[in-house]
Amino acid sequence: MMPQKSKEKFIIPKTPSTEPKCIRFPMDVVTAIEEQVQKGNSTFSAFVIEACRYALKNIDD
Repeated sequence: MMPQKSKEKFIIPKTPSTEPKCIRFPMDVVTAIEEQVQKGNSTFSAFVIEACRYALKNIDD
Protein backbone atom coordinates (compact mmCIF):
# COMPACT_ATOMS: atom_id res chain seq x y z
CA MET A 1 0.00 0.00 0.00
CA MET A 2 1.43 3.37 -1.04
CA PRO A 3 1.31 6.25 1.45
CA GLN A 4 -0.97 9.12 0.55
CA LYS A 5 0.69 12.18 -0.90
CA SER A 6 1.14 15.07 1.50
CA LYS A 7 -0.06 18.49 0.43
CA GLU A 8 2.89 20.10 2.20
CA LYS A 9 5.94 20.79 0.08
CA PHE A 10 9.17 19.28 1.35
CA ILE A 11 11.83 21.96 1.69
CA ILE A 12 15.43 21.08 2.46
CA PRO A 13 16.49 23.38 5.32
CA LYS A 14 19.49 25.62 4.76
CA THR A 15 22.29 25.20 7.24
CA PRO A 16 23.42 28.58 8.54
CA SER A 17 27.09 29.38 8.18
CA THR A 18 29.01 28.85 11.38
CA GLU A 19 32.43 29.60 12.77
CA PRO A 20 34.10 27.62 15.54
CA LYS A 21 35.07 29.60 18.64
CA CYS A 22 36.99 28.36 21.64
CA ILE A 23 35.51 29.51 24.95
CA ARG A 24 36.69 28.54 28.41
CA PHE A 25 33.85 27.83 30.83
CA PRO A 26 34.12 27.43 34.60
CA MET A 27 33.48 23.79 35.51
CA ASP A 28 30.40 24.62 37.58
CA VAL A 29 28.82 26.26 34.51
CA VAL A 30 29.74 23.29 32.29
CA THR A 31 28.19 20.89 34.79
CA ALA A 32 24.99 22.96 35.06
CA ILE A 33 24.63 23.23 31.28
CA GLU A 34 25.27 19.51 30.76
CA GLU A 35 22.58 18.68 33.32
CA GLN A 36 20.07 20.86 31.47
CA VAL A 37 21.10 19.46 28.08
CA GLN A 38 20.47 15.90 29.27
CA LYS A 39 16.98 16.84 30.49
CA GLY A 40 16.11 18.51 27.20
CA ASN A 41 17.71 16.02 24.81
CA SER A 42 19.84 18.75 23.23
CA THR A 43 23.52 19.57 22.79
CA PHE A 44 25.93 21.80 24.66
CA SER A 45 26.44 23.97 21.57
CA ALA A 46 22.71 24.36 20.93
CA PHE A 47 22.19 25.43 24.56
CA VAL A 48 24.99 28.01 24.46
CA ILE A 49 23.86 29.41 21.09
CA GLU A 50 20.27 29.79 22.29
CA ALA A 51 21.45 31.38 25.56
CA CYS A 52 23.52 33.90 23.57
CA ARG A 53 20.58 34.68 21.28
CA TYR A 54 18.34 35.21 24.30
CA ALA A 55 20.91 37.49 25.93
CA LEU A 56 21.35 39.54 22.75
CA LYS A 57 17.58 40.02 22.36
CA ASN A 58 17.17 41.04 25.99
CA ILE A 59 20.25 43.17 26.59
CA ASP A 60 19.73 46.79 27.53
CA ASP A 61 21.79 49.08 25.30
